[in-house]
Amino acid sequence: MYIFLKNHYHKRYHGVYQHAKKLFIFDLALLGLALIMMGSSTFLFFWKPTLTALIDISISLGMDRIKSGEQVRLTVDYTNHSKQNLKDVSLGLRLPKGFIVDRTQTSADIFSNESTFSSLKEIAAGASGQVDIHGQFWTEPKTEVHFIANLSYRPENKKGREQKLSSLISSIFSSVLTDTFEASPTAFANAAIPFTYTLQNTSNRTIHNISLRHTLGENAIAENDLSNISLPAGTTKVITGKIIAPNKSGTYTYTITPLITANNSPIAQSATTYKLEVQSPQIISSAQIINRSAFAEPGQILPVEIIWQNKSNFPLSNLTLHLKSNLNGVIDWKKTAIENGAKTEANSLYFDSSSRTSLSSGNPQNSDRFTINLYLLPTFGITKTENPTLEIYPVLQAGNSENTAENFSQEGSRTGIPLATEVKFKSVEARYYTAEGDQLGRGPLPPQVGKTTKYWIFIHITNGTNAI
Repeated sequence: MYIFLKNHYHKRYHGVYQHAKKLFIFDLALLGLALIMMGSSTFLFFWKPTLTALIDISISLGMDRIKSGEQVRLTVDYTNHSKQNLKDVSLGLRLPKGFIVDRTQTSADIFSNESTFSSLKEIAAGASGQVDIHGQFWTEPKTEVHFIANLSYRPENKKGREQKLSSLISSIFSSVLTDTFEASPTAFANAAIPFTYTLQNTSNRTIHNISLRHTLGENAIAENDLSNISLPAGTTKVITGKIIAPNKSGTYTYTITPLITANNSPIAQSATTYKLEVQSPQIISSAQIINRSAFAEPGQILPVEIIWQNKSNFPLSNLTLHLKSNLNGVIDWKKTAIENGAKTEANSLYFDSSSRTSLSSGNPQNSDRFTINLYLLPTFGITKTENPTLEIYPVLQAGNSENTAENFSQEGSRTGIPLATEVKFKSVEARYYTAEGDQLGRGPLPPQVGKTTKYWIFIHITNGTNAI
């Protein structure tokens, strides 16, 4: 543009007129003014002024802080600042899906089923007014929702219609439905964690059509507690269940959310979050028979070395060490417990912190190594078992120092020894005749001096375990 104007100046003005520069600038100013006047004329030709700038409309829910689910009074204020009457007025209101109009206080003659204020037909010049509706307002807390008012009208000196829009953005921070969730914050992997969920209606009206949405896992809450819940004013509902902890260590987050059905739409209320820290203890333990013989004999004393260590990176509490076997009727558990300062339980024994002081500390890397003498019974009480092997193994049980949901149990490595067989002579009989009367023996009966009488000797032998 600059080059064009420069060339035009040198071609048409320079050297032609005495005051070439002044004349060139004056001509440019005239051209600019002509363009401005042309643009203004075009704008004024097509511009059709409206009254919208002189019409005020606003929406209000009042000055008090409200909660989701409370009864509210919604007002729409309007003012006509123009000097013209507004004809054929239609004031509509677009409500959020969770607003339930209370027809006992707001009849259809005032606010129709088509969401318009039926009684408002005309607004005089300079006039103002207010309309309102009552209802129950359900919304998801901390989520913005919009109320939109649409005022449509025809100025009295025009045939065309105009409209003025106004909106209200509402964000509610709490609900009349409150809830709490109680469960242990820590648990071992795969543990069943009991929980208590409490839902309370803090309003002064009964709330129907409550349902629950959760991520607690399948079957954590019974089906009849998940939907169609009704809560009278000021009452609570307590739901109990169990969460199965994941099988891997880590922090897991669960949520449970109450929902309200309003105008056939589910409206979520404040969600409750539960964080669970899952821990997988690493405990090693083993049993090893010392001075092993080929077989374990009845009445024998077996020395067994027990080793355990907490290789977890967190402390454990309530440690108990249990010693078990795979066979019943072989070990005299009562005598073994007495001789080793342990306590007895069903077909086993166990040590706690009162009998082994090392069990009083479950700190990481804590360990213990000791020997226990196992007393075998004088007679093994097992039958119909061929070539049995006695296996002995430790089981370490522990809790979590941060109040875990249940105890952790881990079996250690086993040690084994075959059992020696037992041969029992139950009875010895000398027979000349069978029980049926058949003769077995030879020679005179009763025996005579100087002559030989032969009898059959029957010995009843019972084998215990191994084949002989």
